[in-house]
Amino acid sequence: MVIHELQAEPWPPNGQLVVNTSLEEQYKSMNARRMKDRIAYARSTGMRTIDLWGAEWWYWLKVKKNSPDVWNIVKEAVDDSQIKNRQLSSR
Repeated sequence: MVIHELQAEPWPPNGQLVVNTSLEEQYKSMNARRMKDRIAYARSTGMRTIDLWGAEWWYWLKVKKNSPDVWNIVKEAVDDSQIKNRQLSSR
């Protein structure tokens, strides 16, 4: 089993586009703390494959809004997973 397309970007209200929604509103449904919690929850399921949905938003925040917090949380999780995978494969 895998977790596929785990929500990792905001869901603006009333069908608004993310780029037309204030960061304050976006952060109500997704922010660095929620991202960290979401990844921890996904890992707690024991599934080894976890696909996140929202990379375009993380990049947009980092590059266009000079806010790399969410990007860094995901990067940290990916780096950690790569280390754990190397440890498992060396057994």
